[in-house]
Amino acid sequence: MTGKVNHRLVHQFRLPGYPFVLISTDLLQEGEDLHTFCSRVYHYGLAWTPSATEQRTGRIDRVRSQTERRLNKLHDTPNGEDLLQVYYPHLADTVERLQVRRVMRRMNDFTRLMHHSLAAPHGGDSHLDISQEVLVDDEIPAPPTALLTTSFPVREDHLAGDDRPLAVDKERARRQISRFHSLSDHTLAGVTVMWERIQPPGCLLLGTTRLNSGRHQPFSLQLGWEDEHLAVRCISPVGLIDQRQNWRDLFESTAGTPIRVGVVKVRGKATYDVTVEEDVILTDPGSDAARVGALVRRVTIQADALEQQHLPDRDALLAEFRTELERDVRHAG
Repeated sequence: MTGKVNHRLVHQFRLPGYPFVLISTDLLQEGEDLHTFCSRVYHYGLAWTPSATEQRTGRIDRVRSQTERRLNKLHDTPNGEDLLQVYYPHLADTVERLQVRRVMRRMNDFTRLMHHSLAAPHGGDSHLDISQEVLVDDEIPAPPTALLTTSFPVREDHLAGDDRPLAVDKERARRQISRFHSLSDHTLAGVTVMWERIQPPGCLLLGTTRLNSGRHQPFSLQLGWEDEHLAVRCISPVGLIDQRQNWRDLFESTAGTPIRVGVVKVRGKATYDVTVEEDVILTDPGSDAARVGALVRRVTIQADALEQQHLPDRDALLAEFRTELERDVRHAG
């Protein structure tokens, strides 16, 4: 992306599904959020200042990023692939290696400045004296991995203050959750739903639709919040399509359809890697059954169509997907 920001492309990149890669100049260095479904950044063009480099990495290093959501679900110590991935591609035995080495030194100096001492880092200009740099037989320094401290500790008296009421108190939260769970007590308009007899705890409902064709399509409903309104997300798993190998067929089968496809990163033994997902805002409680019913109908019909196209002769039941659906709460953002 060069010249000016393509806001439509940026918006699509923030959603699940295609495009999976966004290439840009420093045009997107500031002011854009790209973190919802991205956890890797490749710095092909180097910024000489640590602040500029941090700005670029910061497009995906944000609150509620894909990396943060992934780490919050882990029960074990995260490995390298679980963390935010930042790369500095360069050609070995060229001046590019010297540039990367200089930038990484400055990044480490910047980290020490902000966390350990207030001594000014050395060498802030962008001039690279190759005749001197080639004489230094240093490897590219690794980023610090030790637990960081701060040079600006917060005093106890700074934490003192008056208690203020929560924006959403416990009683209101209880009513909203009860409203969500009551969906399984009503007939959803336009769709036949078989709800699970034992539902998982929390803001999650599991069910299966019986389509007009006689086929079954499992789904989950997840409670969320959008612009001061309750929102319900419907996720219907398609199955294991192996989108890495069959991405072109998947793209062509969804390109002309108003459909939001979720691509799930497979970890270990998985039962699905592609879903169909959509959200709806809840307004008047009297219209909840109609609005959610239309949502479930759209999503499950589209998911079943993809299943028939890419996984013919299959009609998977909810029991096959239940464990992952319970674990992947709000996995699409």
